[in-house]
Amino acid sequence: MDNFQRYLKPDTGFLDPIKSKIFAGLNEELIPDISHLSELLHASLDLSRVLQTFTTEAASFVQLSGIRFQCESTCVETEHFAEGIFEHITELSIGHQTLGYLTYAAYREIGPKEAKILHHMQTKLAQPVSNAVQFNLLQQQALKDYLTKLGNRASFDEQIELAVERCERNGSEFSLVLLDLDNFKFANDTFGHAEGDKVLQEFARIIKQSVRRTDIAFRFGGDEFAIILDTENPAIAEQISSRVEKMVEQSLLMRNTRVSSSIGYAHWEPGESSLHLFSRADQALYQAKLSHHSKQLKRA
Repeated sequence: MDNFQRYLKPDTGFLDPIKSKIFAGLNEELIPDISHLSELLHASLDLSRVLQTFTTEAASFVQLSGIRFQCESTCVETEHFAEGIFEHITELSIGHQTLGYLTYAAYREIGPKEAKILHHMQTKLAQPVSNAVQFNLLQQQALKDYLTKLGNRASFDEQIELAVERCERNGSEFSLVLLDLDNFKFANDTFGHAEGDKVLQEFARIIKQSVRRTDIAFRFGGDEFAIILDTENPAIAEQISSRVEKMVEQSLLMRNTRVSSSIGYAHWEPGESSLHLFSRADQALYQAKLSHHSKQLKRA
């Protein structure tokens, strides 16, 4: 049995407060001087950097490989977290507010001395983590379309460049799918803007249900949407596009408002810029809209 478990609450598995009789009985000389730690941790609003700084400092006293912080909105772990042999979980909080949970990954068992040091250092970590999490949430909101909760144009511009860089670096591939709604303006003018918003939300729901976890969907604005597919198989774009088409046809709201969709897609080629890829997918979308069948898929 891990010695560290002796200092965890049996009902929750989290580290007992420092007021524990065992911890209180330890020599105060064992507690390191961390007066400088707060300034170091407050130097960044990047959660990964905050956690890495804490890990580096804590590793001077405890044989840690890394830490993981997990809360409702995010999960971040430091670079060498996976190298740890032992994992120990504790709650990170400010006052009575729980921020999330820390998992310490260590190369050896954590005894009472190390447990007291980590708990002592955690008191300096809570506020910087809280600040970084709030900043991360604000960034996420800035990159979200408020109506559909998909990524917005700024998010798309960022993610497609990252996708190209990743593929150039790793030799992987991806596909770009562009979608827009046919007859949307008529539906918006006929049934009202509130109903038009429902159509956009319904189409976003269809897209979310059609893609995989590794794919990212966006709304540019108006009735224009995009999907970045993380795949080396060009056929995946056609499969997902067909899935979207089928669900649009089956949607009662889309039928009642007489709104359909056009879809065009292209698979990234080595050395290709994001602008060129977008142009090919856009041309495929344009050809689909010209077709007598507005739902016909066109491959670039």
